[in-house]
Amino acid sequence: MYQNMPKKHDIMHSTLKQGDIIELVIDDIAFGGDGVGRFKGMAVFVPFVIEGERVTAEITEVRKRFARARLAEVNETSPYRVDPVCPYYTNCPGCRYQHVAYEHQLSLKEKQVSDLFQRIGKQANPAVAAIAPSPHPYGYRNKVVLHGPGNPGYWGFDGKIVPIEHCPVARREINECIRNNRDTVLGVKEHLAIRVDAEGKAVMPTGSSSGRMLTERIRSLKLQVPENVFFQANPYIIPSIADSLRKEFTNHECRALIDAYCGVGLFTLIMADKAMPCIGLEENRTAVLAAENNAVNNGFGHVVFRVGPVEKTLESSLAQCDKEPVCVILDPPRSGCSRPVLKLLVERKPSLVIYISCAPDRLARDVRMMVDGGYKLERLLPFDMCPQTAHLEVMAVLSTCG
Repeated sequence: MYQNMPKKHDIMHSTLKQGDIIELVIDDIAFGGDGVGRFKGMAVFVPFVIEGERVTAEITEVRKRFARARLAEVNETSPYRVDPVCPYYTNCPGCRYQHVAYEHQLSLKEKQVSDLFQRIGKQANPAVAAIAPSPHPYGYRNKVVLHGPGNPGYWGFDGKIVPIEHCPVARREINECIRNNRDTVLGVKEHLAIRVDAEGKAVMPTGSSSGRMLTERIRSLKLQVPENVFFQANPYIIPSIADSLRKEFTNHECRALIDAYCGVGLFTLIMADKAMPCIGLEENRTAVLAAENNAVNNGFGHVVFRVGPVEKTLESSLAQCDKEPVCVILDPPRSGCSRPVLKLLVERKPSLVIYISCAPDRLARDVRMMVDGGYKLERLLPFDMCPQTAHLEVMAVLSTCG
């Protein structure tokens, strides 16, 4: 990271250009992991730094209002700096915080949630709870995707594949699968997904119709998950999310539940002993079939799942729950909720909306629309779903006002 640097020179003009070597004090860490310093008034983004550090950096890109740089040298080191454990760290963009002590990673993410909801969500003083740490800062991921051809790996910063033989954030069984199936791994032409379940079974999905199932256990729940259907990447932190869901549902005296974008029914079934009606909405038919079986196998015969886009199934589900205080759980894809879904919620105003997102910037955008439509943002609960990376899960708790 620090090699082959051009000779440092003084920059007399306020306009930066590619190749300039500058010194910066890092003032903050932005959402996404880059540090932020200022050079003659211009914001400069630098990876692999920590706030408070004084660094030397080489400018790699200049835009109208900001510049990007690569780290050349850390001149004054933060007390929170640690040695990364991964040999691919500075070439692989998946992890952005391995150089930061874990407790400080949590502090950074907590602050970033507050900043995003002030800047994007336009919430003056968002109530951000202390972030829930992952029980396992490493070895937690239950899925990785390797890319080929040739020696497969992850896409690097330069757009080239970084071949890997071991990923420290992946579960032990995944790394064993990579090591023990080298012929299969080396033969991948485009991409290869490897998943492992709660029983330690690792599989390499072969197609949408293979029919193989993975087993996930969340406390007393036992869930069957089709190999090509989404499940949370870090199952170890799901119990913390479950506790928060159940607490909010109880504290708001809700009785009915609608779980939108429910997948195989994880959150639906976490709440099923408390809710009636209890309805899950999901457009992936394979996931819904698994959810229905999971409900029966866990003794929740009253739970109903509906196949179809949330935009088409939410209104009738709200009508079914009209006589009960209802909680709507939203757990959409990274892109966030569509405007029709948010508009319907604002119009119908279910008493409690719990919006869970892996993209807090999109969440802040959607929450702003709901607050503008009459909801109160009560609190934000961050969960460190993906330690060592810039990603996290955030739960927004919104209730009707008055």
